[in-house]
Amino acid sequence: MTKRTMNDFSDLGSLPGKGGMGGTKMTGIFKGWVKNGAYGFIRHEKGKDVFLHESALHAAGIPKKEVVEGAGLRFDIELTPKGPQAKNVEFVGKEIRDPQEKPRQKDDPHVFYRLPRDTRKKLETLGRDNIDNFYLKLHKIPHYTGKDGFSYFQNDDEKKEYGVRFEKGILDGIHKKQHEIAKTMGSYKTVELSVDWRLIVGLGSESVYETSMTLHHIYGIPYIPGQAVKGVVRNYVINEAFGENNSQLDLKGAEARALEKDAFKKIFGSQKNAGHVIFFDAFPVSPPNIRPDVMTVHYPDYYGGPKPPADYQNPKPIPFLTVENTSFEFILCVKRKHQNETVQLGDNKGNLLDVTADWMKNAMTRHGVGAKTAVGYGYFNQTV
Repeated sequence: MTKRTMNDFSDLGSLPGKGGMGGTKMTGIFKGWVKNGAYGFIRHEKGKDVFLHESALHAAGIPKKEVVEGAGLRFDIELTPKGPQAKNVEFVGKEIRDPQEKPRQKDDPHVFYRLPRDTRKKLETLGRDNIDNFYLKLHKIPHYTGKDGFSYFQNDDEKKEYGVRFEKGILDGIHKKQHEIAKTMGSYKTVELSVDWRLIVGLGSESVYETSMTLHHIYGIPYIPGQAVKGVVRNYVINEAFGENNSQLDLKGAEARALEKDAFKKIFGSQKNAGHVIFFDAFPVSPPNIRPDVMTVHYPDYYGGPKPPADYQNPKPIPFLTVENTSFEFILCVKRKHQNETVQLGDNKGNLLDVTADWMKNAMTRHGVGAKTAVGYGYFNQTV
């Protein structure tokens, strides 16, 4: 490589003085490491290459493994005996560390979180384990493992017992508020059901992890959204009450037959009119138990690539979180002008609330809610 002087970079903007900082930083794209990996080159936005030694990353507290081909960098240029060299390196568009901060050590736990500087400093004082909002802890401060991405667990102990604290006072406040809202709207009915084994809601929701869990974005508590409760009950009614046509199983036309019945439309609504029954979000009655679980993909190269399924592929365990041994309160509400209406849906006859509550109990205990109901997750028992 031809040796360069500072004059070769005179068109790139302001440069630092001899051995010091000054001027405007430059930006470029890292081209990759060469030879033994101790140094590489940055392609400047105007086309020139700048020498980068790994020591510049150590000085800035940037893990070398994160600086890969294509990484955006911002840097100063220093004239050295080997020619112009990048120093005071920073990531572009990612967390930027103050060059004067003490470099992170390999055993520093905070190197595993991608956070703004002020948030990271607060976390170093507070400690991640003292964050009481589970939603923020799980989704905003994920544990970074490097090449494997993000993990639910910081250590092997958490794979068995995922330590999360939920305040009962917050849950009591949520239930009190829901009851007050339902009371002002009209008549309402509560049903308490307990998880038979384990519950998974929101397993495939967007997340930095491979799996997820539905948590209230304010309270950080696992819950079952009202639309999920309504959807499960509606689907259960369609299949059970309207699944047969002339004594023959006909699930394909079941929804159309259901929408011909006024009782069904009064409860669940239709394309033209809203239903009379309101399904509230279902929250835990007491602090929920979060239990880690795992599913194993036996043919990862088949599901994630073009290879056929074969026994020589290495199974890939994928962790996910569940709710275990927890009771939930389900609330149904009918506005005052409809509270005295009676309906008959299937074999159930009575007022709107009682008929809907009976179908909901059956749906939750026999059909289940959430993911993996086919293998026993998501079923409830009625609390005595």
